[in-house]
Amino acid sequence: MNDSGRGTSKQPKVKLRDVARTAGVSVATVSRVINDAPTVTADTKARINAVIQDLAYTPNPLAKALNSGRTRTVGAVISTLDHAIFARFLKALEVALDQHGYSLVVASTENDKDRELRRARSFLEMGVEGLILSGGDHGDEFRQLTERYNVPVVLTSIFDPGADYPTIGYDNAELTGFAMQHLVDTGHGKVAVIHGPAAENDRARARIAAAEAFAGRCEIRMIEVELSEEGGAEAVRKCAKKERDARCLFLLVRRHRARRIVRTGATGDLGTRRRLRGWF
Repeated sequence: MNDSGRGTSKQPKVKLRDVARTAGVSVATVSRVINDAPTVTADTKARINAVIQDLAYTPNPLAKALNSGRTRTVGAVISTLDHAIFARFLKALEVALDQHGYSLVVASTENDKDRELRRARSFLEMGVEGLILSGGDHGDEFRQLTERYNVPVVLTSIFDPGADYPTIGYDNAELTGFAMQHLVDTGHGKVAVIHGPAAENDRARARIAAAEAFAGRCEIRMIEVELSEEGGAEAVRKCAKKERDARCLFLLVRRHRARRIVRTGATGDLGTRRRLRGWF
């Protein structure tokens, strides 16, 4: 007993040679049309494109990449997808790449260097034509990997002319130094510096070192918390409980609208702002 509504056989995938045979041309000519080569006449292009439409042919992207040596993709390996700043960055990056005919693939590492290396290797094996990473601390194994694949690498969130790769961003230490200088110049003698985990984050370490350089000019308390709303709230609770007289918080995260607060870096601090409503 047959059930016409079930068990229908899958139609075989149309191949490049099927298009060539139906159009009465060579496989090479079809390939040139698909790759928009200028050497094919307009009439031949029109005939082949009509066959492609009739047969519902879709080019194999892997075969196309192998044939052309191009994937037109760029890989971005970032620390986390949990914060809005990274979403905005990736959106702007994807728009810019699309304008030049490139696609974006993304991986997050949660500040795990081994995972970063694995994801970078995976992207390179996929054939990405470039890599974008945050920060400058990626190790010798990563450098050797990118040298072997010979692809361009760009580092974001830092500015360091002496880095192994081009950098696009800002000097984390210099900006922190400017902020600390401002606090000292405006009479703040006691500063609580709130920052995220620094062990696997070279940008955070640069900011912390720059802040600690002012230890002889003001009293500094370092508070490390998770980069989350809960982490920000916990940092303020610690300040309020132990050092209520600390009248300045230096947040090594995003910009802040509350008064007598300075912040640098890239991640949110809504929890900090909420907790401060009852303090200042």
